Amino acid sequence: MKENTNRKSFLITFLNNVKMFVFMMIFILTFIKIFGQENTLIIVSIYVGLVMFPACDTGMTKKAMMAVIAFCYIGSTIMAQLNTISPWIALPFNLVFVFLVMAATSEPTYLKMNVIMLLPFVFNQSVPVGFNGFKARMAVTVIGTLIVIVCTYIQWTKNGYGKEGSRTLIEQIRKGLKHANTALRMTLGVSFALILSTILKSQKPLWITIVVVSLTQFTSQEMVSRIKYRLLGTILGSIFFVITFNYILPIEWSIAVVFLFNFIGAFLDEYKYKQFINTVSAINASLIIYNTDRAILGRFVGLFIGILIVCLLYLLEKLIVAKFRKTVNE
Repeated sequence: MKENTNRKSFLITFLNNVKMFVFMMIFILTFIKIFGQENTLIIVSIYVGLVMFPACDTGMTKKAMMAVIAFCYIGSTIMAQLNTISPWIALPFNLVFVFLVMAATSEPTYLKMNVIMLLPFVFNQSVPVGFNGFKARMAVTVIGTLIVIVCTYIQWTKNGYGKEGSRTLIEQIRKGLKHANTALRMTLGVSFALILSTILKSQKPLWITIVVVSLTQFTSQEMVSRIKYRLLGTILGSIFFVITFNYILPIEWSIAVVFLFNFIGAFLDEYKYKQFINTVSAINASLIIYNTDRAILGRFVGLFIGILIVCLLYLLEKLIVAKFRKTVNE
């Protein structure tokens, strides 16, 4: 009986994941067809929000949550366009924007909502478009944001989230400011990564910024854990890619393998497993502009720069806190 129940449970989970994967592919490919491949990443970030936010009780009122979604998505597209004018002009705006996003999304910490809300920011920055392309990008951002807001509102109403007693936007920001140290580290880290990518003329700035966003955590334990698993996933993913497509399969098969891995990834929630899949997918996607060796080298360079930024800012925070405590005690 127990074995049959387990099989039935597995089958239900499998079919649900298949359904979600098919929906994801249809959603993303449809939007790419309408708005162009240059908007692929912002479309992906919209899909992530569409999957996550309706199912999460963030403790905010519905009005506050809708305002946060609109601010993060639409604001991200506007901030990215400022960067195309001049990264130095955009720098102070980026600093303020990232800090506000962190303040509004750091609570509850276990949801990691801040990482999801920063995805459209770093994704937009990684694939800049000219002012002619900005119309399409703003259009997909606004339409996608409205879809996320409507679906979130409907599901929250159905689940009873955001009722009386939930936090207003001001209360949410005040609560989030308890993590001001993490917000500052994220703000400085992402902004510095963008400037550094510009100075280095990196064709893949996302490989630095996404590392900073992913590894900047509320606790040192989680930061160290993520560094370990991201490094391990990058090493194993790179080795797999080289062995598989240099000695076993022709490179033309890579898209099928990536597709299969992304399907398997729909069944995996743990950070450590996803890093292997992300590495294989990222290397394959970068072959448009790099050969395999340069793609892998670039991936590691971006990883190490991101880790260095995160660790230095964490150590700087600890030194400042220790200095402050010493001054107070004196």
